[in-house]
Amino acid sequence: LARQLGDRRTLALALNALAYTSIDSDIEKARRCFHEVIDIGDLWCSASALWALGWIDDLAERSSDAARRYGEALELWRETGDRRGIYYAVQGIAIVATRAGHLHTAVRLFAGADTIASDVGSGSMPQWNAWRDQHLGMLRDALSPVDFATTWAAGEQLDRDVLVKQALTAAQRTESDVKGSAT
Repeated sequence: LARQLGDRRTLALALNALAYTSIDSDIEKARRCFHEVIDIGDLWCSASALWALGWIDDLAERSSDAARRYGEALELWRETGDRRGIYYAVQGIAIVATRAGHLHTAVRLFAGADTIASDVGSGSMPQWNAWRDQHLGMLRDALSPVDFATTWAAGEQLDRDVLVKQALTAAQRTESDVKGSAT
């Protein structure tokens, strides 16, 4: 109906919803829908689609692609002022930074995201929460308790603008490092 009416915003929202529900059952359908959402051009919907494509890449351990897409989503969500989106995008970047070996950066980003959690409400994606917690566990295992706590405390002190800038830098660095190590 949104197509017939030419309502691009509603179409983008509907395609995003369809794509998210297709991730588990038909990944290619999800990808097609997310790419169509991006083509529509609505900033918020595009950010959501980019983030989801990043998550798909992340789950497949295509860290370079995931880092790039999480970063692109973060830039759009910063532009739209969506704190919830910023929260999830920063966590995504922290996850790929963990796998790239940027442990202290990842801990700071997770901590910074955690400080804005109260602004965005509780996490509503159990699969994502488990994915995030798995990577937080990896960080806790890799660093000494004191090192983890000290780095976490430093991340809690970041204001949101600095957090976003550090996350974008980490996304670029991770994308570059992963691409460099693959060649």
